[in-house]
Amino acid sequence: MNQFNKPPLTTQQHIELLKQRGLIISDEAVASHFLENISYYRLGGYWFTLQKDAVNHVFVTGSTFEQVITRYNFDRELRLLLFDAIERIEVGFRTRLVYFLSHYYNPWWFEDESLFKDYNQHKAILDDIYRDLRRTDEDFIKEHKRKYDTPITPPAWKTLEICSLGALSKLYSLLKPSEVKQDIAKSMQLPNNVYLEAWMSSLVVLRNLCAHHSRIFNRTFSFPPKTLSSSPNPWIKPSATHRHSQTFYYQICFVLFLLNVISPGHSLKAKWYALLVKYKEIPENEMGMPVNWKDESLWMD
Repeated sequence: MNQFNKPPLTTQQHIELLKQRGLIISDEAVASHFLENISYYRLGGYWFTLQKDAVNHVFVTGSTFEQVITRYNFDRELRLLLFDAIERIEVGFRTRLVYFLSHYYNPWWFEDESLFKDYNQHKAILDDIYRDLRRTDEDFIKEHKRKYDTPITPPAWKTLEICSLGALSKLYSLLKPSEVKQDIAKSMQLPNNVYLEAWMSSLVVLRNLCAHHSRIFNRTFSFPPKTLSSSPNPWIKPSATHRHSQTFYYQICFVLFLLNVISPGHSLKAKWYALLVKYKEIPENEMGMPVNWKDESLWMD
């Protein structure tokens, strides 16, 4: 392997490099402002599809810095839109986990190693939960500890309120097969626990990408949700499911599906349409959206 030995470039050098590669920069002061506040390599994710030669980084004739910023702004607003939707799904999933399992087993089911498939993975999750319990400043946890000393851990409806979506997803996936595990999946209108495990794992990835301000609109998702070929609920045709499973289109489809179950009357669809109108210059094909995607039952009013 070769040793990396490229020196850091100044903002002005980056501007000159982009111009040499064919990107039109009509206002260098504006470009300098964005490069100083967003960074060259973060913006790079938004201009790579504007290049006709990815090896030599040569831009398609007529490509502009304004197009890059438009894509960046679109992606930023899209992440905010998704983050709100994911929050609702997370709360709904958490509520189901606590309700179903606490009634089926007991309020401390999450500590019972006999219910889980892998001792070491379960222990690792518990260690994280106990750490969060020690660190949290939530009033309801402090009040519980003030009133009760047995059992040491608060019940699921308190403890799991401070857990991350990742921890909740892992807890569910590690549960041994059971009737109640299937019931949770069916309450979210999915065929079985295999689908819910896969979809929640993918949701964790999408949530983390949004939380860390990563580009999502034209990303290839290497860990897509398990393909759902059909559903009694509004969904997309099997051909679209398989062809577009690694694109953003499938990501927003599975988020919309879950949100329809958990939060009927939500505004995700309306906000998505409004965002596409606001940024009509964003190529829909780069998001994996089929030509007639609005005709799918999932997207019809």
